[in-house]
This record gives sequence, structure tokens and C-alpha cells, in this order.
Amino acid sequence: MRPREYQFGDQCFLVDEQQEANLINFLSNIKALSKLLPNKSGTPSDRNGCPPLKVALVEIGVGQRVPKISATFERLAAELPKGTVKLIRINPETMSQSGGKKDWLIHLKAGAKESLEKIDQLLH
Repeated sequence: MRPREYQFGDQCFLVDEQQEANLINFLSNIKALSKLLPNKSGTPSDRNGCPPLKVALVEIGVGQRVPKISATFERLAAELPKGTVKLIRINPETMSQSGGKKDWLIHLKAGAKESLEKIDQLLH
């Protein structure tokens, strides 16, 4: 099932209230956790001696035809404390970058399977 996002004028759009609630809950939790991380100026917040959490947001095949999804994750990445987030965008298309270079954005210009296999190799 794809996200609750009407795309491409087809008739496969599914309203899924649970999926929407899960996304809202995920975004809220990530933002709440970011308050426990070092802030954008680098000053640590109270984490009871725990190391800073790291967040990886992975977009697969979104492309430029679905700007709402890309914009949502770009906005979230920009709102989180500097150095704690990476947005990994997997898409063989060239993606435009509005607003200049973003140090939290990694664009893998390849297909999903190839990119995920390479990431898996790096992690193991």
C-alpha cells in the first residue's frame, strides 16, 4: 500500500486513517526526541549521559512528481538539530535542490534494490 497521497490521477488512492495516524505519530515522536538531543547551536540538552540519537530518513523512489512527500521530510530534516539527521533520497532521477546545498541530504542516484543492497553491505 502506498502512502495516503493522491498521485498521478489514477484510481488507486486509498484512504487509510491508521496510516495517516502512524505518520503523524512518527513525526511527533521524532520532534519530541529532538528536544533531548543537542540543539542546533551544539549545546547538549539533558540526555542523562546518553550519546545523541541519530535519525536516518529514507525516501525511496519519490522523485520530483510527488513534492509534498519530499517537502515533508526535508522540512523535518531541517527542523532537527544539526548533525543528528540524514535524509537519504534513493532515486535514479536527478533531483533539484532548492535553497542550496544541504549537509543532511544524501542523494543516491540509483535504483532502490541496488542502493539498499549497497547500504546493507556497508552496515554488515
